[in-house]
Amino acid sequence: MSNGKPKVLLLGEIEHEAARSAYNSLSTIAELITPKSTNPRDFLEECRSGAFDGTKVVYRTFQSVSVTGRIEAKVVKALAEAGVRFIAHNGAGYD
Repeated sequence: MSNGKPKVLLLGEIEHEAARSAYNSLSTIAELITPKSTNPRDFLEECRSGAFDGTKVVYRTFQSVSVTGRIEAKVVKALAEAGVRFIAHNGAGYD
């Protein structure tokens, strides 16, 4: 936690204004971050680099699969090592 707040990692873009506004309101209690990587290989390296240390929650969209790849064991392990405890997905379906 760089500023004393837990981090929330946004994977993908929030399209609807009301949902985006609700997400942004979390900035009062959390540091809202996004990855710099644009593909699964780089995302895994970014996870392992410590960039997401202090992150407690990941909020992901369907489109985030282009950045993260499927959320499989190696991704879950890297995120857990950064401190992630919850991954929320905004849609129905499966990876």
